[in-house]
Amino acid sequence: MQRFSRIITLCVLFGWSMMTLADSVTAIRDAAEQGNAMAQAKLASLYVLGRDGVDKDEKLAAEWMEKAANQGIVDAQVVMGAFYDHGVS
Repeated sequence: MQRFSRIITLCVLFGWSMMTLADSVTAIRDAAEQGNAMAQAKLASLYVLGRDGVDKDEKLAAEWMEKAANQGIVDAQVVMGAFYDHGVS
């Protein structure tokens, strides 16, 4: 359980650190779909936390976080490790 709380902590940090990325979930989703790795991580964080009108969905969170991790976002790679450890993905 402690490891999963680390996932939540990292996702909160993604959420706070990326407030300048976009003003709306739609803009974040659009950027993520266009391949923006930071937007992918932010969108994944929203799915983990169930914030800003996004329903919690661990499967979608893992999918988006993996896309960000595959593009070299180190924090996303750490989160993916925690997801795998927790059996999410």
